[in-house]
Amino acid sequence: VMQKVGAPGYYGGAFFRRGGALHPMAFTRGLAHAVIKAGGRIFSKTSAESLARTNGRWQVSCNGGAAVISCENVVIATNGYTGRQPIPGLKRSILPVPTVLAASEPLSDEQLKIIMPGWTTLADTRRALFYTRRTGTNRIMLGGSAHNHFEVRDFERHRIDVGLRHVFPQLAGLKWDYCWSGIVALTADHLCHFHEPMPGVFVGLGFNGRGVAITTMMGRTLAERVLGAGPRTLPFPTMPMKIDPYALFGHLGLRIGTSYYETLDAVDNWRNRDMLKTNA
Repeated sequence: VMQKVGAPGYYGGAFFRRGGALHPMAFTRGLAHAVIKAGGRIFSKTSAESLARTNGRWQVSCNGGAAVISCENVVIATNGYTGRQPIPGLKRSILPVPTVLAASEPLSDEQLKIIMPGWTTLADTRRALFYTRRTGTNRIMLGGSAHNHFEVRDFERHRIDVGLRHVFPQLAGLKWDYCWSGIVALTADHLCHFHEPMPGVFVGLGFNGRGVAITTMMGRTLAERVLGAGPRTLPFPTMPMKIDPYALFGHLGLRIGTSYYETLDAVDNWRNRDMLKTNA
């Protein structure tokens, strides 16, 4: 781990040669460009609030009824941003978890010789995990769980500093130039879910923080299903929609759960302190 990533805070790891990393926003823009090039239209800041079946077609009411879209099929791909509508119960089928990320100031040439010299990415197996990669501008990006996704507050910044001390203690004091947050969607079985709650309505969500790769495949699956592919020919099975028990406790349950996992991780670090010192 130290040789590949320069992280002394671990005493073992698995290296996957077929893995890789990309810029998620650049990838998203590329997908959007492909949609537009194919004749599709994208409407931002438009909320789909209700569904109604009329004359064999779905009527999707948007922005308080300011616009209504008539269509044969509806795809819902809202993941961690799923609301209470237009499918009742869908929001309770996943647990939305805030995550915070930060990009550091550029590293020095000496630091770059040690920190991810081969551009290897890292995600650990803590209960409240951290993940990191190196950017094309010689910064490190580090992310982890948070308590809030509406704004980056002191707790979220502290969480990033804690992650830096755990993963790269030799970089203590490194300044963060950028910090932002968002939401990932967890599922009780740790698998992404494909649903068909009503005829012509298809849902793909719950990617458990691994969505960059899996959502791309899910998007293809949703498109194939809309175009008439049979459920048994698809790589994702159609699943019944079930309530995630953790989602019943809402934001309070999430904060309690996050603090609980962080405490368990701290206990593990204390128990393994001698081994980690030897590795360092």
